[in-house]
Amino acid sequence: MDIIKIISISLSSLIIIILLRKMNKEYAQTASCILSVSICTFSMGILLPVFDFLKNLGNGSNYPSMCTLIFKSAGICTLTSLASELCRDCSEASLGNKIEFAGKCTLITMSLPVIKKVFENATMLMD
Repeated sequence: MDIIKIISISLSSLIIIILLRKMNKEYAQTASCILSVSICTFSMGILLPVFDFLKNLGNGSNYPSMCTLIFKSAGICTLTSLASELCRDCSEASLGNKIEFAGKCTLITMSLPVIKKVFENATMLMD
C-alpha cells in the first residue's frame, strides 16, 4: 500500500529533521518543507482512481466485500493516526498533517467501489 511507504519515508525523514534541528534550524525547516510538498504530491497520485471514476462514472463490476473494506479502513486510520501523532510529539505538526492527508486520500480511494455501487443503484432507480 502507498500509505505504508509514505509513513515509512516520513518517519525516516523525521529522524533526519530532528538531527538537523540540533545542528542548524534552517536546514531542518527546509527539509521539513521539502518532505511536506513531496507527501502532498504523492498523495495526489493516490487519488488518480477517483479522477478516473469521475470520468467513467459507474463502469465496472468488481466490488470488494464490505467487511474487507471496513477492516482495511480501520487499519489505515490506526496507522495514520499513530504516525501523525508521533510527528506531533516530535514538534513536527506540519508533517503529521500531511500524513493524515495521505491517509484520507487512501480511504477515499478504497471506498470507490461502494460509491460506484451507490451510483449504479441510483441510476437503476431513476430509469
